Order: sequence, then structure tokens, then C-alpha cells
Amino acid sequence: MAEIEQHEEDCLYYLKDKATKIHQFLDHMAKYFPINKCYEYHRTFYHNTFGITLLKEAYGEFGEQAGLIHLLRDWYCHPIRPMTFERLKKEAQKALVFFDNPLNVDYGNEVEILKYRKK
Repeated sequence: MAEIEQHEEDCLYYLKDKATKIHQFLDHMAKYFPINKCYEYHRTFYHNTFGITLLKEAYGEFGEQAGLIHLLRDWYCHPIRPMTFERLKKEAQKALVFFDNPLNVDYGNEVEILKYRKK
């Protein structure tokens, strides 16, 4: 999983803005489902079309683009720069298809997830 600083650097490169609030929103469920226990489970909530739609409604095209950049970085698991912005948009659509299917996300230990859901 990419650190928030990596997401910010990507957005600063492509959008000339760190888009910190966007990244905090997309990853905020990790505080309820810790990555060291529940792996990628936090991504099932907003790393998908629903999350990108919310960002677009709240922040316009900027929110949508920052969200897609975030998803692409998480999907690629390695740096996305200096990919052209046009290619980035196409690749981000592939990432969105991947994240829209919750079966693609590594939940890790389902028992741990159930424990956190009870809290």
C-alpha cells in the first residue's frame, strides 16, 4: 500500500496540488480496519466507482482525477510517474474495474475483520 506522501507526490506532479483531503478520505477506513490486521479491506469502501463518484460530487473534476491517481498508485504498487496524463487516465479506468470487484481485494484474515466490525 502506498503511503499518503506517495499519493501526494503523484498528485503534485499531475495536478499541481497534493490533494491531501482526497487521500485521507479514500484511506480513512484503514483506521477502523488496520492494514497490519485486515490488509486491503479498507479499500472495499471507497476505492471504487462509488468513492470516485463521491469525490467528483464534492470536489468536481479535481476530486475525480486525484481519486483516480490514488487508485492507480495502489493498483500498480509502484511509481506511476512519468506516465503521460492521457495514459494515466486509461490505466486508472483499469484500476477502477479491478477495485469495483471486491473479490480482487486481499482481505487477509477474515476473523480479524469480523472482530473489528463488532467495535
